[in-house]
Amino acid sequence: FVTERFLKFWTGLMFRAGAVVLAAFDGEEFVGVISAFQIPNPYTFGLIAQEGFWFVRPEYRHTRIGIKLFLAFEEWGREIGANEVRIGCQLGPHYESLSKFFAARGYTHFESEWKKAV
Repeated sequence: FVTERFLKFWTGLMFRAGAVVLAAFDGEEFVGVISAFQIPNPYTFGLIAQEGFWFVRPEYRHTRIGIKLFLAFEEWGREIGANEVRIGCQLGPHYESLSKFFAARGYTHFESEWKKAV
């Protein structure tokens, strides 16, 4: 992970039209963030609200900060008129609990990716 590359990529994406960055604070202390952008659905011609990244500082991960960010992302999707919202979930130690979290909120699994270095 290279912080400078991450910031350059997401800053460029977020400054285009149709993107949002929602941050959470504890007083004046930054504790979490979720970003999203809108894209047209090439199959239904509707609008998708797509999560870009979602981060909560480790010491705040067992509070409601992450859920509040998640709900704010969904609300943003409704506000822009999206007909669906999409959020990524990487395979890892928390995949099962996140899968249950999303399923309990009406989400269905959609696509998986395979990758190969070339």
